[in-house]
Amino acid sequence: MRKSSTDIFCGLSFLVIGAGFWVQLAELEGVSRVFPQALLVVIALGGFWFVGKGFWQRRRESAQGEECEPVAWPKVGLIAALSLVYAALISILGFFCSTLAFLVVAALILGDKSRGLGHLLKFSVLYGVVFCTLLWVCFVKLLNVPPPAGLFF
Repeated sequence: MRKSSTDIFCGLSFLVIGAGFWVQLAELEGVSRVFPQALLVVIALGGFWFVGKGFWQRRRESAQGEECEPVAWPKVGLIAALSLVYAALISILGFFCSTLAFLVVAALILGDKSRGLGHLLKFSVLYGVVFCTLLWVCFVKLLNVPPPAGLFF
């Protein structure tokens, strides 16, 4: 599958997930809407970005006649299953713990293992910790919005 096709598919997937959040958003009121609304905006922007990037890349690929690269369907299925587990774990472990675990595991699955698994694990954990810390600062400290709570955090 061409890189442009995967970007378009990825963007459309983001938009479908965003639409699912939008439908569920109608049930929330007041301050409890802030976190899901912000998440919805980020997901939608990412979706539009990838769709636009895919169409731009497709035009470039057509001009250069680039080769198609095979789709790693096992990884796609694994990440999809991992996403479902992540969604279920949010209410059990809490948003930040489950997000950290999801990011680290997804990065291990998708990352470049040429430098070794230990190197990839270090950067996966670093990325997950930095990302979750930034989310925590933005929502909990700056916006004073409580994230979905769970057993840990």
